[in-house]
Order: sequence, then C-alpha cells, then structure tokens
Amino acid sequence: NLKKAHVMFDMEIIEWANGVLGRSPWFQRHQGRDHVLVASHWRTHKFLYQYRNFYNCNVIGFERRPVNSRSRIFLASTYVGHS
Repeated sequence: NLKKAHVMFDMEIIEWANGVLGRSPWFQRHQGRDHVLVASHWRTHKFLYQYRNFYNCNVIGFERRPVNSRSRIFLASTYVGHS
C-alpha cells in the first residue's frame, strides 16, 4: 500500500523550509549569522522579509535589492561575464 504523497507548491515550500530552518540546532546556534541563502528569484525582495529565518541569513542575490536584515551581509550580483 502506497500512501498518497503530499505535493507542495510555491509559497508552501518556502513556509515549510523556513520552519525546518528555524528548528535546526545549527541555525539556532547563531540565529542565521553563519548561514547563506542564494536568492535567485527576481521577486525575492517582495516576500522574503516575511520569513524570519530566511531574513536572518546572509544573502547572495542577483539584483541590488537587499532582502535581509541590515545586520547581515547582502552580496548583489555575482555575475562574471565572458571577455
């Protein structure tokens, strides 16, 4: 007998991951100061601040729109082009 799998979409995945991160003993140790989030979605700045655990991480983003706490690092544009 196979159980029916629960399929998550969009924001439900983000909410779940935010909760998992918050329960992690490694995350709790420094409240995200030693964690890095790669924010590759162009609209990350519109919603990430709503999720405290992600907001407390250092962020590598791809636009110049900070999405994390001012006490954390935001590194915009890691793009390296061809010469």
